[in-house]
Formats: sequence, structure tokens, C-alpha cells
Amino acid sequence: MKNAWFLLFLLGALSSCQAQQGGKGNAAGAASVSVLSVPEFKKVITDKNIQLVDVRTPEEYAQGHIDGALNINVNSGDFSALIGKQLDKNKPVAVYCRSGVRSQTASGVLKDLGFKKIYDLKGGFIAWSMQ
Repeated sequence: MKNAWFLLFLLGALSSCQAQQGGKGNAAGAASVSVLSVPEFKKVITDKNIQLVDVRTPEEYAQGHIDGALNINVNSGDFSALIGKQLDKNKPVAVYCRSGVRSQTASGVLKDLGFKKIYDLKGGFIAWSMQ
């Protein structure tokens, strides 16, 4: 009996984790965030519909960025408002920062704002620069 309860608990915990990670079980149209390696990210940003966003500070952006990236600082205080004015929710968005922490935050905000497809560069601009 204890094993059965443990098994039920384990199955419930695993299904909960799958739902939180935006796994393959998402309903059609549900928002998803994909964390991509540098080679995967390079492929994605070749799409003419992609909206590429650097979420670092303007100073960091000025020191180097991915060509074609729009700079919207995630820590600016008005990130949500700027995103709403400058991006199209119906198009995919690719985001990156210095190391991947701020872009993860930005991805969550984009998801909350109703963006459906979000790509996040694993390791950020540091990883990009090393490739």
C-alpha cells in the first residue's frame, strides 16, 4: 500500500514538473519558451519573422551585440510597456542577455504578456561571443 501511494505521488510530481516546463503536452496556442544553444539560436534568428531582442543595459549593448537586435533593457522599470509598443505578440521573439539570467526573466514577462513563441539563448552573449 505504501508503494502505491509513493508511486501516485511520484507520478503527480512528474506531471506537475512537465507542465511547468512548457513541455510537449501544452495545448495548441499555449505560450512556450525554448532555451537554445548558440547553433540552434543562430538558425532561429535567420527567420525573417523573428524579433531579436537584447535585454541588457544600453552600455552593454554598445560594447557589442548580435546584428539586428533591438535593445530593450529588462531592468529598466518600463520593460513591459516598451515590449508592448515595440514588438508584435503574433511573431516569435528571440531574447538574450549577458549570461542567460536576465533573458530568462524577460522570457517570463513575454510569456505573461501573451507572446506565444519565445526563444532564449543559453549562456547569453558570452556563449555567443565564444562561438
